[in-house]
Amino acid sequence: MRHTTSIQEKILDDVPPIVDGQSMYRIRARTLPHSSREERTDRNKPIVFPELQSLIHEMTFAVLGSGGIGGHVVDSLARLLPKQVIVVDSGIFDISNIHRQYAARFATIGKSKALETARLIREIAPDIEIVICTQGSTPDTVYRLLEGANLAIDAIEYHRIGARYEAMRVAEEIGLPVLNGNSVGFGTHLHFWPHAKDSLGKLIHPSFMEACPFDQEYAYHIENRIAAGTCSQAEYDFCCHTVNSIYLPNIPNYGDSVFNTRELFIQRLFVERTACIVSTNPKKAAGFLANHVLFYLAESLGAKNKWQNVPKLAVFPEYVYEDDALRIFEVHSLNLKTIRNELSRYMPR
Repeated sequence: MRHTTSIQEKILDDVPPIVDGQSMYRIRARTLPHSSREERTDRNKPIVFPELQSLIHEMTFAVLGSGGIGGHVVDSLARLLPKQVIVVDSGIFDISNIHRQYAARFATIGKSKALETARLIREIAPDIEIVICTQGSTPDTVYRLLEGANLAIDAIEYHRIGARYEAMRVAEEIGLPVLNGNSVGFGTHLHFWPHAKDSLGKLIHPSFMEACPFDQEYAYHIENRIAAGTCSQAEYDFCCHTVNSIYLPNIPNYGDSVFNTRELFIQRLFVERTACIVSTNPKKAAGFLANHVLFYLAESLGAKNKWQNVPKLAVFPEYVYEDDALRIFEVHSLNLKTIRNELSRYMPR
């Protein structure tokens, strides 16, 4: 499957100091002694069994987003030594990112998130190939990013519902599995879309789009108006209700009826238009997500999977909700019909 794009690919031997905004960058893997790779994966043994480690070495992981979750996820996955990681983000670091994002430093303020994340990954694993996309996940880039991947990680920015819709639509079309995780309080939600199809080409499990009462054009309309600061309060509220209903259905209250952290979280999100993220949690939540990448890969080995005590991944509309503070680890299921009906009430007319 080929799709035209105006984005050009440049093949380099190292991460460039700056990017031109019109290109993707493929950074060649360096050749290191084989013993180096063996030594760097040795501590995975025996839990990570040989068949699984061999499979990992063949993988291409596309990580869409290099912020609080995506940056830490791509770090964890790169240390597994796959064949390739794809690092995607159109944003630049600001000072508020330092408290939680992998490559955020005072020295990287104002610099590309994707580029600076890739630069650190290059130092950690120079013998894997890195693709850098500073344009983000857009109609002009998304097929190029996902066509060659074996697994996608949805770590797209909260308000970018157009980009998320586009990425999920393409992943569904090409049958690419997608994992999503987030950071909420001291916990996380984990969603998984295998995008497996039957003999007639129909999805076996519900899609992301089945929870949405709008199409891709409308998703980009809302995203663009939020980015430009021209959206109405109703449009902004609708975006938040959509993301929360699907990705953050369990916003915790760690206090009581007076100091209700759930209500304060919602107030800050809807009124101040910013998310509350505890600085200690994104790395932990990203680790939870990265562990499930291993569970997915082991499960994909079928009869060769030696982890017989590891349950199968919950598949959308089921999801896992985990919270350290509340000592919660539960599998829930979204009612997609109810979500669509409720979101339709918030949709601006």
